[in-house]
Amino acid sequence: MRMNRNRRKRRKSGFTLSETLIAILILLMVSAIVAGAIPTASNVYIKTVDAANAQLLLSTTITKLRDELSTAKRVVSYSASSIEFYNEHGARKIVVVAKASSYPEGINSPGVWVYPENTDATSDATYGSPYRLVSQQAATSDMYVSLEFTGVSGGVITIGSDQEGSTAKIQVKKENTGNSVLAEQKKFSVRITGEAAMPTTSS
Repeated sequence: MRMNRNRRKRRKSGFTLSETLIAILILLMVSAIVAGAIPTASNVYIKTVDAANAQLLLSTTITKLRDELSTAKRVVSYSASSIEFYNEHGARKIVVVAKASSYPEGINSPGVWVYPENTDATSDATYGSPYRLVSQQAATSDMYVSLEFTGVSGGVITIGSDQEGSTAKIQVKKENTGNSVLAEQKKFSVRITGEAAMPTTSS
């Protein structure tokens, strides 16, 4: 009877030293596994958010570019990185794609920009300060859009290409990751208003 009472007392007294050490060891192992998984989970989260933001930026840029170009009445000239046109109100504009390596005058970061004609311009029209086609707030995390104008014919402006191996894709890139591509689309076309787009020059 006394032995049973002694055993009960020992059981109520708490964990033994070996049980405590084992519990601490298990806790340390779980903590190490969780700590090791945090960077991986964080990277996956960042990539997922970047991909979503990139897709949003891509679709927003295409929508705004379509709206901008669809008002063109006459295309003056175009190249892979710019297109100059008069819109239906007679205003002249240039849409410029600034590359990550070099920026046109007045532009300080890559992406799609618009030079508007000054309202007080003379017959030798000058352009005002360029503005982003899509606001900086939408171009989060150093993201920017890269694209090429690939054709102007029969009242249709074509951006990008669906040819295999072509580099003329519409892409969202990120500067601080070696300009890695986060989202892309092969091409889209814009039908303009008014006269057919017949550029006088092309380069």
